[in-house]
Amino acid sequence: MRIIVGTILALLLTTTAYGQQNAVDRCTAVRDCICRVVPGQKIDEKTTEYNFERRSSTYFIEDGDTISAYQAAALEKFFKTLPAGRQHVTVIGYADGCGSAEYNKSLSARRAVAVSAIARKALKNVKIDIISGGERSAGHSSDVRRVDVVAHTSSQLTTKIDKVPADYYLVDASGSMWSNGWTKWSDVVNASVKPGSKIYLSIMSGCRNGQSISSIRPQGGTEIWWSYWVLLDKMKPGQTLAIISDLESNVPLTHREARLIEAKTKKAGVSVFYIRP
Repeated sequence: MRIIVGTILALLLTTTAYGQQNAVDRCTAVRDCICRVVPGQKIDEKTTEYNFERRSSTYFIEDGDTISAYQAAALEKFFKTLPAGRQHVTVIGYADGCGSAEYNKSLSARRAVAVSAIARKALKNVKIDIISGGERSAGHSSDVRRVDVVAHTSSQLTTKIDKVPADYYLVDASGSMWSNGWTKWSDVVNASVKPGSKIYLSIMSGCRNGQSISSIRPQGGTEIWWSYWVLLDKMKPGQTLAIISDLESNVPLTHREARLIEAKTKKAGVSVFYIRP
């Protein structure tokens, strides 16, 4: 995973195989080729590896990194619900915006280490990845003074998505990308996105806002850069965007265009990651 840079000007200025002059013209069935969707139904018994609660959150007092006996018991109970065998979990610590960014990075790391110590005691055969998420708000916020624990499945794509604590997800729903298994990938997205996050599809037609992601069939070309450009305007500083795409756009991006979207991303104050299936 790494921060993406790219831009939209080529899509605005270049004629493509669709015979239309720009991305706005091509994105008529779905405005701006961006559609907000909701997660589908839980994974059924055919994919039993997903049929367990894979997330747990532990909250802390302001400037605190100590876990109470009650919280420790709750964590141990959560770990006991995980399937037997080799476990792989990621522990992600956060802090609010009070204090310096450097201090909060350290505080979020200490919180994550405290939770991981309990994981090591409860799970005898476990691999633990610790992530210091740092600040997740501009000021006081009890919601972000926490540590999230995510238990991974055997799916490599699921694990990649799990490790990005994103506020927004942008999924490339072009026909070419998902021609060999949309149902499989939509199930992975349903199982992996962080609760409370917003999910958008980059799609040219066949989607309406509020629709279940599992009910949508991928189609059309790839307008991922235009969707990315538009979605940046919806985000707030400090938020994180995860893009799930092969990034094979119909219109190649130039270095100049890449610098322009990099500048817009920087101005928006957001973090952007991409995840390739």
